[in-house]
Amino acid sequence: MSNLFTKVDWVDKHPIEGFDIHKGYLSRRILRRAEQEPLTRDVFNHLAKQGDPADGVYKDETFRLAETVALNADVTPSKDKAMIFTGAHKSGAEALIIQYPNRFEATHTAPAGFLLEELNLFGLQNTDLDDIYHPWFELAKRYSLAASGHVHMVIDGECDALGADLTALEKILPPENTMRQIEIAFMLSNPKISSISGHDKWALEPLASNHFEQYSNPVSQGQKARRAKAKLAWYKKKQVWSHKAS
Repeated sequence: MSNLFTKVDWVDKHPIEGFDIHKGYLSRRILRRAEQEPLTRDVFNHLAKQGDPADGVYKDETFRLAETVALNADVTPSKDKAMIFTGAHKSGAEALIIQYPNRFEATHTAPAGFLLEELNLFGLQNTDLDDIYHPWFELAKRYSLAASGHVHMVIDGECDALGADLTALEKILPPENTMRQIEIAFMLSNPKISSISGHDKWALEPLASNHFEQYSNPVSQGQKARRAKAKLAWYKKKQVWSHKAS
């Protein structure tokens, strides 16, 4: 299996200066865990066959494999190490994982997330973003239901920095954000989780979006319209907040 891994794309694509030793250690951990995942061979055989995913020749097969990975590959984080973050704050979360590899874990350091990143759905041309996000939503749901103990929240590269000010999160995170629509929502229903970002998890209940918990692939026009409506309402509230702050 090891000969399938010529490089670790997750590390190579996100170079962060100052953490070379940690990057090397983390990449070895990711590979060791991925080597135990049965779907790893299928993913790398597929990648070897298709070449550049942007050409879209094997797009349907890529999506089928991505859905299989999202629904079945290993994604369980260690107790008290699960980390959630928004896409805009991904680099800050990765820096923390690289700097403290024994303290934090995230979806894309688990085999399922690592393999989804390798499939590079975002590189597929002429593809609806909602369809691309769907496997990641499925993965986020499973990750949220598999986590246990305390869950860390990273905003702006800082872990639990806004734990004392939950109202600030609503101003930062739009309602269609994965953290609000998937992770927090499903973590509330996970009895193995006790706290999130230093709070009893139920303190985050107002942040959980109930607009998008039921989603399908392909995404319906009705779902897209509801997301757009919720996002517009959030932007209007954000304008009010900005006006009051000025």
